[in-house]
Parts: sequence; C-alpha cells; structure tokens
Amino acid sequence: ASVAAEVEWVSTDAVALGTLAPGESAAGQIPFQAQLAATAFTDGASLWFDLALTGDGAVAWSAGFPLTVHAPVWAWSTCVTDDGNDGWLQPGESANLHVTLTNIGTGAAPATTVDALAFSGPFTTGTTASDFTAIAPGASVTATASITVDADAPTGSEISWTWQATAGPYAGEAEACLAPVGLQVEDWEVASVWPWNNTSSAPWFETATTAYSGATAMQSGGIGNNMATALSLEVDLNNWGEVSFARRVSSESGFDFLRFYIDGQLKDSWSGEVAWDEASYVVFGGTHTLEWVYEKDEILDGGEDAAWVDQIILPANATVVSVSGPSAPNPATCYPNPATDRVAVAASTTPSRIEVRDARGRIVLSRTFPAHAARTWSVADWAPGIYVVTGAGTPVKLVVR
Repeated sequence: ASVAAEVEWVSTDAVALGTLAPGESAAGQIPFQAQLAATAFTDGASLWFDLALTGDGAVAWSAGFPLTVHAPVWAWSTCVTDDGNDGWLQPGESANLHVTLTNIGTGAAPATTVDALAFSGPFTTGTTASDFTAIAPGASVTATASITVDADAPTGSEISWTWQATAGPYAGEAEACLAPVGLQVEDWEVASVWPWNNTSSAPWFETATTAYSGATAMQSGGIGNNMATALSLEVDLNNWGEVSFARRVSSESGFDFLRFYIDGQLKDSWSGEVAWDEASYVVFGGTHTLEWVYEKDEILDGGEDAAWVDQIILPANATVVSVSGPSAPNPATCYPNPATDRVAVAASTTPSRIEVRDARGRIVLSRTFPAHAARTWSVADWAPGIYVVTGAGTPVKLVVR
C-alpha cells in the first residue's frame, strides 16, 4: 500500500485473503495503520490511499480509496476593550483586552495558546497570553490581555495590537485591533456628565431597546403630529475637527425626520426606515451648537415613530461647554436606584407633578403631589428596564429590576 506524503505509516503488514473463486467475495480487516504528519492540513482535504493486490502467478490488481481530513479553522470576533467603565481608554487607565476565538472547522484543535502581540502605542502590557485545552469543532474560547495606558498619553493617540492563535502545527492571526485614547465620547453606557440641553416638552431619553454600541442609546421623546423634540450640546474647538455619531430612524418616510444641525444650519436629515450607521461632519474652530431634532408633519405616523442617536465622538481638541440660556435645574434624585419595589423623590416645597416614561416614550406614571408631601410610588409591577423621571429637575434615568 502507498499513500500521500502527509501520512506516516505505523504498520503495513500484508494480509492473505485465500483463494477466491469467480464471483466469490472475501472480507477481512487489513491491518494497515497510518497517522497524519505534524503539518497543518486544510479542513476537508482528501488523501488518497493506493492498495496493491497480488495473486498467484504474479497476477496483480490495484485499487484505492480517499479519506477526508478534519482540521480546525479559526474565526475571530471583534476586539473588545474593557476598562470597567465606558469602554473608551483614557490616559493612566488600566484595561483588559478580549477576543473570542471560535473553531469553525470539522476537526478539533489541539492545545491552543492565544497571544496578544505586535503592540504599538503609549502603554505598558501585563498578561498577554491565554492557554486552552483542545478546542472542539464549534467551540469558542475568550482570550484576555491586560494593559495600562501611559498617564501622559496624548489625547487622540491610538493603541494597536493583534491576536495570534497557535495549536500544534495550526496557527492563525486576527486582523489588527485599534483603540483610541482620550477621546470624548457620549454613548450613555454610564451616567452622562455632558451638559445636554434637553428641555423639549417631550425630552429625549435613554433606552436599552436598541443601541449602536453597548446596551444604551438616546431616543427621541414621544411627540404628537406637527411637533418636534430637540437634543443639543455646545462645544468649543481650538482648531477644526470632526464630529461623528451613530443614528437610526423609524418614521413615516418622507414626512417625519431626524435632522442634524450645526449652529442652526441643517447638515443632514433621515426619514423612513434607516438602520444604525455612522455619520461625521467637519466643524471649524470656535464655539458651536450641535443639535439633533426629531420632527413630525401634520398627520399620520410610520414605523416606530422615533429616532435614536448613540456614540457621539468629539474631536480631540474639543471642550464641552455649558448650554446657553437659563441654567438647568438640579437633577432629580430617585432612591433606591435601581429599584424593585417603591421609589421616592425628595419632597417639594410647592405642588409638583412627576411624570415617568418607559423606554418607548410611553407615559407609565403621571401624578401631582401636594407641597411637602412624600413623592413616592410603586414599581413592583413594572417591567424591568430603563425609565425616565421628569418633573423634579432635569430628566433622570431610573432602572427597574
């Protein structure tokens, strides 16, 4: 018997089948044993085995059969940066870098090491390698590396690296990963500290029903026909730069719009069913007002009748400044937050009205409280999620579990 060079024989003993009459068959186990060489095979490759049959009188025949090789194939997830906060690296911050490796081949991978390497940028590394036992077909593992960003890392600089998997003769490398440092990002994954102007009669609110990145985005307030709801921010740039954000729209096509303005000048608008995507615009030096407005025409609705924005990224040279106009009131304090039973807001010296909306902008509570009365209500029968409380200061997020 002979076989492709990628196979090493363990035993090649011949077997005698005896005398075969015309039309007669003989069955037996042929004790040929072989093992694959220590090389990286292609999953699904075919190896051909030749068999030589020799009869009395030097009569010879040949036959053969194929065998399919089962080998691992790597598939990499996107790179994840976990700083224990908002996922955006800042100078002096420590973080864990993650990637998920999945074996999408039909053969198991032997013991595997996944290593983060080819680093560049202002940082120092900690642990970079993760070791795993055999990875079965369809199984996934998550590798982790640790880094610390330099305390003096320039704003807008980048850290880059890649991941490499080694499993016996099999090796694979992920695409390069990039993580910016020191960017100013608003993605509502943690409590916002930007001084937003969000004072429409139906203000924008945080929602976990959809997001471009992470779990949370900002959704337009629930408005009626011929109405608008606006969310704005003032920024100051000492040079030109680029503002980017993600947006999604589900509205009456051609009639209800999400519009983006810079200093009152319309830059873009979207209507109908618009999936999550990024948009970016050049902004020159000086103080500017960025504004997102969802507005409806006189009649009819369409889709989910809402717009969303997420992951707003300002230029490295931008500074967020206070909104123009009257100072915003102090935010309400809901306690406990998160809540499972009852929620309270500090009493007011004047009669007051509390309104709570769910993640779709629907009013779930609207109640007037007398002066000096305890402002409390039950959330025991509310669906878990994010709610927005207004009427006791600037809108505040309430988490119900």
